[in-house]
Formats: sequence, structure tokens, C-alpha cells
Amino acid sequence: MTLPLAAEAPDTFPGLADPSTLECLLVGDLDGDLVAMGGLRARGRGRAEIVYVRVHPATRRQGIGRELMGALERRAAVAGHTDVILNTATNQPEAVAFYRALGYRDVRNETRPEWHWTLIHFEKSLA
Repeated sequence: MTLPLAAEAPDTFPGLADPSTLECLLVGDLDGDLVAMGGLRARGRGRAEIVYVRVHPATRRQGIGRELMGALERRAAVAGHTDVILNTATNQPEAVAFYRALGYRDVRNETRPEWHWTLIHFEKSLA
């Protein structure tokens, strides 16, 4: 399977340029194509942040995202984290529904005048 390019390399992920900011970066491949990625970053006091979660649009709804999130949560627990946090925006309703279905709860919303969407901050206990 050769997948179409879903997006150009994101300039909005400066943390990917410095891997020392991440505890891990997991990638998923399907028949040699990179189809998913997600990272884990320590945030202190037993908390980790899940970052850069992406699943190629052509491979969504096949369990890849769920498997990736499970792997990231297991890595966080093994590293001693008791809670994980993440965020996504209201302009990504599928992601919002996905995280809620995985047991993440909304903890706060953030808006700014220059945004045309709201950032939703989520949290999940691993205990």
C-alpha cells in the first residue's frame, strides 16, 4: 500500500527536532508506510503529556490510534507516571470524541482571540 501524502512535515512540532524533550516517540507502520505517531513527555509530579498524536487519514478507524494510545499509556505507567494529559482543538471533532472514548476527561478549555477554535485540555488517571 502506498499512501498519499497527508501533510507536509509540520513546522509546528519544534519538539521533534530535539528528541531529548521526549521520553519516547512511537511510530506505526502498515506495509512499510508510516501511518501513525505519538510521543510522551514528562511533566513532573507523576504526570506525563501525550503529544504529536497523528494517524494517517486513510488508515483511521482501524484500531491503529487506539493501539498507539494504549502503548503510550503503558510506557507512561512503566516510567512511573500516574496521570497523563493531552490536548486537542474543537476543530478536530473526531479527535475530541476519540479521546473521550478512551476515558480522557475534559479539565479545561482555552481560547485566544486569534484562534478560531477552542483548545480542550484532557486528563486520564493511569492508577
